[in-house]
Amino acid sequence: MTDLYDEDILLWSERQASLLRRLAAGERVNDTDLDWTNISEEIEAMGRGELRACESLLMQAVVHRIKQACWPDSSEVPHWHEEEIRRRVLAIHAPEDRSGPGPSPRDATVAEVNRWRAAPAGP
Repeated sequence: MTDLYDEDILLWSERQASLLRRLAAGERVNDTDLDWTNISEEIEAMGRGELRACESLLMQAVVHRIKQACWPDSSEVPHWHEEEIRRRVLAIHAPEDRSGPGPSPRDATVAEVNRWRAAPAGP
């Protein structure tokens, strides 16, 4: 199974996901077909990736906030304010940005941007 992981990670992930879904549904699967070592490593890596993505978005929001504070008379302040809000909202919803039931994060983002748009710009 590790050979497939090294050769074609997309195919490996599709097969592992299928096996895990079948197992979750109560179906018996051959445990040796599940690549537990790489599954656990991929789950950990995914969590770290989500954290890095959120940190990056928050850092971008801070940069836009600093620009507003350092150059309050700039014609770019409204743009920087919008970008700050957008990054903050995306950071909040980044883990939810998956296909599934319920309102999309994009819909939530629009609602929150409209709410935060009323907040004063600057520090």
